Amino acid sequence: MAAIQALVSLQAAQAQSLSRQGNYAGSLAELGPQGLALIPQDLANGTRHGYQFQISAQPTDYRLYATPIPFPKTGRRSSYTDATLIIRENWGTVCVGAAEPAGPGSPEIR
Repeated sequence: MAAIQALVSLQAAQAQSLSRQGNYAGSLAELGPQGLALIPQDLANGTRHGYQFQISAQPTDYRLYATPIPFPKTGRRSSYTDATLIIRENWGTVCVGAAEPAGPGSPEIR
């Protein structure tokens, strides 16, 4: 659940970035304290609550990924969201690096 909350925070930060700059942030660091100051430093560094967060962005779209580290100690569900604001997940029985991580085709969770 903490990873989902972090993704929701990142969605809000990306909306703020778009509003302020006219484009989505291209990195987590850009959203952090040394950038737009919209997210805390640990999340800007890419890790929080046992998950690794990654961002891929274009000026008009973005993708956010949350992957448990280490797998399966902190979880077995990877999560994904993008500018549609739909959060998707993929449950795995093996390390997410060896299985398909959550992405655009994964089931919605909200």
